[in-house]
Amino acid sequence: MQVFKVYFKVLKGYLGQWALYIGIFSVILFMFIVPNSVKEQISFSNKKCNFAVFDYDNSEASRDIVAYMSKKHELKSIENDSMEVMQDELFNRNVDCIVKIKKDFGKNFEFNQSNLENYIEIITIPDTYTSQLFEQDYNRFVKYAKSYAASGINVSSAIEKAAKTADTELSTNIVEKENNTNYDATYYFFNYISWIIVIMCIITIGRVLVVFQQKNLRSRIACSAYSFARISKELLMGVLCSGFTIIFIFFVLAVIAFKTEILSIQGMLYMTNAISYMFVALALTYLVSQLIKNDGTMNMIGNTISLGMSFLCGVFVPMEFLSDTVIKIAHFLPAYWYQLALIHIQKHGTDNISKTFSYMGIQILFALALVTVGIIVSRKNQSK
Repeated sequence: MQVFKVYFKVLKGYLGQWALYIGIFSVILFMFIVPNSVKEQISFSNKKCNFAVFDYDNSEASRDIVAYMSKKHELKSIENDSMEVMQDELFNRNVDCIVKIKKDFGKNFEFNQSNLENYIEIITIPDTYTSQLFEQDYNRFVKYAKSYAASGINVSSAIEKAAKTADTELSTNIVEKENNTNYDATYYFFNYISWIIVIMCIITIGRVLVVFQQKNLRSRIACSAYSFARISKELLMGVLCSGFTIIFIFFVLAVIAFKTEILSIQGMLYMTNAISYMFVALALTYLVSQLIKNDGTMNMIGNTISLGMSFLCGVFVPMEFLSDTVIKIAHFLPAYWYQLALIHIQKHGTDNISKTFSYMGIQILFALALVTVGIIVSRKNQSK
C-alpha cells in the first residue's frame, strides 16, 4: 500500500485548500441559507396611526366618527390643542395626526352635508405616509356617511351604514405558476455544494494525480515491483476515499444545519444525488490531471470548470431565468442533470422516485464517459 500512503502524504499538503472552500461554504450556509430557512406565512396587517381628538361639538355625529376612527387607528390623548403642544407631540412622533372638530359640525352633517371640511381640522406633518393614510380613511368614511345622510336617514343609521361600506374587504389569493417552486434551505445547501465539490476535487485531488504523472516519479515506480494495475488500484482507492471524505464533511455540515431533517428519506435522496455528482467530480478531476501537467494552472482550470457549469446549469441563476439556448447547451453538462434531480426531489420528494434515480444514472454515465476519455489520454501519454 505504498502508493496509497504516498497519495495521502501528498494530499496532506493541499488540505489548506479544502479548509478554505469549506470555510467559504460554511459562511454562506450559516449566514445566508440557515437564517432564511424558516418559512414565514405571508400576511398583511393594516397600519395604524396614532391620533388625538379635540371634539368641541360633542354631537352624535362627531362622537360616532371618533369612535369609528378609533377602531381603525390608535386614539391618544395630549395635554391641550395649543400650537406649541401640538408641534411638540407631532415632532416627537407621539401622534401622527391631531383632529379638531369644531362646534356645529353635527348640525351641518345632519341637515346640510356640505362644507364639512370647514368644521374639521386635521393637523399633521405634511407629506408623511401616516398622515396620508389617516386622511384617506377619514375622507372615505365621511364621503359614505354624507351620501347616506343625504338620502334622508338619521345620523346613527348613516354612520352605521358608512362604517360597513368603508370596511368592505375583498378576499385575495396569491396564484403561482405551476412551474414555480418555493425552494427550501436544504435545496440551496445541496445546490451550492455542486459548485464546491468540483473545485475541491480538481484543485486538491487533481494536483496529487499530477504529481504521480511526473516522468521521474513514474519511472521510479516502474522500476519497482509495483505493477501498473496495482498502482492504478491504490490511486483509485485514494481518490475514492478523498471523494467520500468530502461528501462526509458536507453531510456533517448538513446535520449541524438541518438536524434530523437531513436524516429523512428526502434528505437521503439529496445525499445520494450528491454522491452521484461526486463521481462526476472525481472523473473530471482524473481527466483534467491527464491533460494538465502544470500544477500552477490547476486552480484556474478548477474555477473555470466549476463556475462555468454552475452558471450554465442553474446553480447560481435559476433555470427558469436561463434562455432556451443556454438550457440546450446545459444538456451536455453533468451539473444540469444534478440540478434536475435536485428540483425533482424538492417538488416531489419520494414520489416518482424512479425519475430521480434516472437523473442520477445519467450523472454516473457522464462519470464513466469522462473516465474512459481520461484512460485513453493516459494510454497515449504512457506510449509517448
